[in-house]
Amino acid sequence: MVFTLLLFGLILQTGTQQQTPAQQPERNSLALKLEESIKGKENLPAEEVWKNIKIFNGRPAIQVLRIMELAYTPGLGVKCSYCHNTEKWESDEKKPKEIARQMS
Repeated sequence: MVFTLLLFGLILQTGTQQQTPAQQPERNSLALKLEESIKGKENLPAEEVWKNIKIFNGRPAIQVLRIMELAYTPGLGVKCSYCHNTEKWESDEKKPKEIARQMS
């Protein structure tokens, strides 16, 4: 829980800082596709937008995507596909997804 709160604080801080285009990190193409897929639903609770949410219930859907994109991916040094089946995001078939949930 503490880890999740620290990540959430980092995400909020990152979103408030003004960056020039040269300072902004390259966006993950999978995250961009997911962001596009939830257009208009960004502020709904995560569990109403994403399937199989277990640790970010109640958070806006866009925050869950930002936590994954800006904290988990660079923090773990892996791509989305390490934990997720990118054809079926809600799947629990990959062990690292459950390990990340337990660590949070």
